[in-house]
Amino acid sequence: PNRVWSDETEAVTLGRFGWKAGQPSVAQQSAGAFAGDIGISTPLYPAPYGDCMPALADCRAAPHGGADDTDTVEAPAEMFDQVIFYSRNLGVPARRTIDDPQVLEGKRLFYESGCIACHTPKFVTRRDSLGPEQSFQLIWPYTDLLLHDMGEELADGRPEGVATGREWRTPPLWGIGHT
Repeated sequence: PNRVWSDETEAVTLGRFGWKAGQPSVAQQSAGAFAGDIGISTPLYPAPYGDCMPALADCRAAPHGGADDTDTVEAPAEMFDQVIFYSRNLGVPARRTIDDPQVLEGKRLFYESGCIACHTPKFVTRRDSLGPEQSFQLIWPYTDLLLHDMGEELADGRPEGVATGREWRTPPLWGIGHT
């Protein structure tokens, strides 16, 4: 498991989201995406210039929608909470054509080749999840959600938390048939 810093609880906790399980919560994953991907400030990361480092004066001086004192964020608490609620409650992809001969052949090959060692087909969510809509649900994510050492050929050389550059979280495969 990857142990990472939670900006919400100000403690080291289990990483659960991201390529290397480097984020502890949907909120921190979302706030990181707002700040780092599109430069939008949130209550969790109120800096109005996204992830511009202090040495990047031009980046920090560029126009943005926040206030320089970080009292006003571009995605205020109500909006940010709605994004988090939406992300937590997205419907999981429905299984399709499960009796189709090609699907059944693919399933057989998936099991026989050992893919299920890491891409665990199903789980039941915890009874004490954040809300009843997430509690005790049968889901088919096809992942063990764990970090695995994938070797030098797949290494990116970028550690995250305690995950090394060779380690990756098993990505869920649900919905991959829609691609």
